[in-house]
Amino acid sequence: MPVCPNCSNAAPDGARFCESCGGQLPTGCSGCGQPLAPAAAFCGACGTPTAPQPSASPITPPVQPAQPVPPVTPPPPQYQAAPQPPAFQQPPPPAAPYQAPAPGAPQVNVHVAAPAAQAQPMMQGQPGGWKIPAGYVFALLGGLIGVILGAHLWRAQVTGPQGVKVPRYNDSARFHGKIILAIACVATVFWVSFNAAGG
Repeated sequence: MPVCPNCSNAAPDGARFCESCGGQLPTGCSGCGQPLAPAAAFCGACGTPTAPQPSASPITPPVQPAQPVPPVTPPPPQYQAAPQPPAFQQPPPPAAPYQAPAPGAPQVNVHVAAPAAQAQPMMQGQPGGWKIPAGYVFALLGGLIGVILGAHLWRAQVTGPQGVKVPRYNDSARFHGKIILAIACVATVFWVSFNAAGG
């Protein structure tokens, strides 16, 4: 007869709970009959489990559905253009055979003009050199020497390579020649007038 561990009340055989307090009564071992505590999983005398143990079942991983394989599409065929035949080229006409002029026919003379002679570069005039300062001195003093030097620098010419008359002096020298000529003329008139007035 089992005894309640909570209130020590005797319970009839086969009862699982106490009729007095409602506590769970200890049960006997199925192997040796030894009383067991309510929370006992194994018998303390023989080691028999109080409840049948569930059999361990192997864990089977879930089976994943197979992925469908996409169909392989072959590349479209590449068509190559047929080679074009070479264009027909008409052969050049044959050269006409040389025919001698008939006797008594007038002969035509072909004259080839000679290339024109290249134009010769124009000769550059030379600088005035010492004649320019000398012309200014004589022009201020008055007299024919300043007039001659100014006219020479301004109007002197030489014959070029093609027989053309070109100025002997460059532009700068001829410009000074005109100034020297003008100063010499004015100075000559001044000194002549001055001498006439003084005499």
